[in-house]
Amino acid sequence: MGGAVYLLKLRRYPALLLLYGAGVGAIAAGNFSTLGAVLTKPKVGNGSSTSGPICLEVFPSAVMETEIGRLLPGLDRHHTPVSDHLFERLREPLRPFLPRDEDYQGAFDRFEYFLGLIHADLTRYETEHGWWGPVGCFGWRGRRYSQESSVSNKISAEMEASGSDWGPLKAGLFGGSIEQAMIAKQKFDGFLAMAEWR
Repeated sequence: MGGAVYLLKLRRYPALLLLYGAGVGAIAAGNFSTLGAVLTKPKVGNGSSTSGPICLEVFPSAVMETEIGRLLPGLDRHHTPVSDHLFERLREPLRPFLPRDEDYQGAFDRFEYFLGLIHADLTRYETEHGWWGPVGCFGWRGRRYSQESSVSNKISAEMEASGSDWGPLKAGLFGGSIEQAMIAKQKFDGFLAMAEWR
């Protein structure tokens, strides 16, 4: 069965596509209650008798490993081929809601950052440089932008400006605690800073 593990993982591809579509839509609408519900309410089994929030089990590298993703047409040299595939796959279905390409990219990157951040906060899986979380195309894209325009820094500015009134906290994410959100962000950003792009 070992050789077919990647095929078993691919059974979750429809769930991944739906998760991304709903998540990007929630971000575009500024609806953090929906975002929180999409990422944390559905429960998914992990092969044992336990189940956890979908964001812990359904994300690009959990559904399709990077090397398998590079077998997709035109993605053989991409850093995040599965994320890039989803970005292209969802563009047309979401065009009526996000007509401008830059707005779509911004919403997509923002969703992926929240997916990684919330995953990191829930698992608190410690690496040498911070808490691990899935990294999508926002990770390498952000390295081409100025510090001020990166999705991470935009979210930092929102957190500082809103404090305990920040939308994700009011939606129940991060235990409703700005302190917890800031720690999770610091830890996730530490991990992101050391991500290697091959």
